Amino acid sequence: MKSVFTEDPLRNPGHQTNEAVKNGREADNDGIGVNELQRKEATTKIQSHYRGYCNRKQENKHAAAIKIQAGYRGCRVRKLRRTRSKAVVKIQSFYREYKTRQQLQRRHSTKSFLKVTTG
Repeated sequence: MKSVFTEDPLRNPGHQTNEAVKNGREADNDGIGVNELQRKEATTKIQSHYRGYCNRKQENKHAAAIKIQAGYRGCRVRKLRRTRSKAVVKIQSFYREYKTRQQLQRRHSTKSFLKVTTG
């Protein structure tokens, strides 16, 4: 394969020229025409863009599913917390009631009567 770099001092040395790039493409394609090559490049670009589009769509679905799952998990956690909170309030209420009953029983059981003696 011949070099695609020009050695012409009037042009930028070390850079490819349009003719060299064209010659290189024609030499690399093993008989495939430029028009055919452009079609293949266009096809590849379209496929790449379509693949990217499908991936983005899938990512959007994934993000939506994650949001739904997070909401569901949050709902379960809130429900569990609410249930436990109600249980704690009930236990506290019954305990206060128990303590109050005990105090009242103590008060009523130790009533002091004045002893009246005649005499």
